[in-house]
Amino acid sequence: MGGIASALGDITLATRYVTLAYDYYELWAASSIDTTNTHTLLAYQLPNSYSILYNIYPALLFNLRSIPKSLFLMESAFYPTVAQEYGVPLDNRHLWTKSDWEMWAAATSLPQTRALFVKSLAKWINETVTDKALTDHYMTTGDGNYTDYPFIARPVVGGHFSLLAMGMFGRHGVPSERNYRER
Repeated sequence: MGGIASALGDITLATRYVTLAYDYYELWAASSIDTTNTHTLLAYQLPNSYSILYNIYPALLFNLRSIPKSLFLMESAFYPTVAQEYGVPLDNRHLWTKSDWEMWAAATSLPQTRALFVKSLAKWINETVTDKALTDHYMTTGDGNYTDYPFIARPVVGGHFSLLAMGMFGRHGVPSERNYRER
């Protein structure tokens, strides 16, 4: 909203929205970052939980500067610690993943973590039974098979193009400091 207000020339309203967004981020971070400061939580009341933080992708894609670089770096360092053979599980409750979420997370990660996501998806495609249109929901271990709830040929696989979109906006590799919020 701050960007829209700014584009319309209302700097007072833009400042108000940006300040409010920063304040809400601080409230969220106080409850959602694990006490070890290594990752975000799936749920505030579950201290050992985690989830792929896919929804920070638009903030970086559109250069909103709403999230501090430290959050992107923290998550990027955490994902390899929970990675399985065919990817990073969605969260700590199950060993399945969603490939669109993984590619959004890859687009916000450092190059070595990005490579982990891309290589594990490629490995899943190349080594497992994929007798249906590309699914976005599969197991990260074992035979990598479809889950009990196969998601087949869904439009969310457009998330696979998130890395391409980042490249189109000049945000491939490690984004510059101007892409992140100051802390």
